[in-house]
Amino acid sequence: MSTDMTGKRSRDDDDTMDEGGGHADLEKYLKLIPEIMHKIDITNEQNTSLAKQLEGIDDKIVVMEDSMDFLFEEISKLRQENKDMKYELKNCQGKLVRLESKFLYQQEEITDLKARGMRDNLMFYNILEQREENAYSLIELFMREELKMEDTRNIIIDRAHRVGKIRQPGEKPRPIVVKFNRFQDKISSKTCKKPEREDVRHFGAVSS
Repeated sequence: MSTDMTGKRSRDDDDTMDEGGGHADLEKYLKLIPEIMHKIDITNEQNTSLAKQLEGIDDKIVVMEDSMDFLFEEISKLRQENKDMKYELKNCQGKLVRLESKFLYQQEEITDLKARGMRDNLMFYNILEQREENAYSLIELFMREELKMEDTRNIIIDRAHRVGKIRQPGEKPRPIVVKFNRFQDKISSKTCKKPEREDVRHFGAVSS
């Protein structure tokens, strides 16, 4: 390094030193370029991966939106079905009330018909039960001989039969139910003189 008489460095020496330092910095920066490019590549890869992840998230969002739309449709259907079921239930309840009323009315009608049907019936008890008997003949005989009814020929009997389970020998005989054609004949049979021979099993008491 040259100096002048006063001890200062010359301008040429400074220029030479500046050129040397600049080359050193340039080489340093050039060495950093591969590292920077590597970091850029890594960043690009990360961005690509992130973009793919975002695409996957977008796809999932689309699927979820479709699922939500489907659920909303199903909920709407269920609400409508529930509304329809309530309407049907209300109709069924109305029908049930009407059927119950009709049933009660029919029950009353049946009871009334039974009462009317039994109105002309009379039960005869303790009349000896025989094989191959004729219930009509037994009742006519009972009314004529035990009830002392003078003219039984004018009494019309619609039905006469025994009721209940067949009895074994020695058991109490089954009663005979008689349906008179006319209510007055029933009254006449019921109000006439009762049998005096209560101990005779051949004939028995009369009951409505």
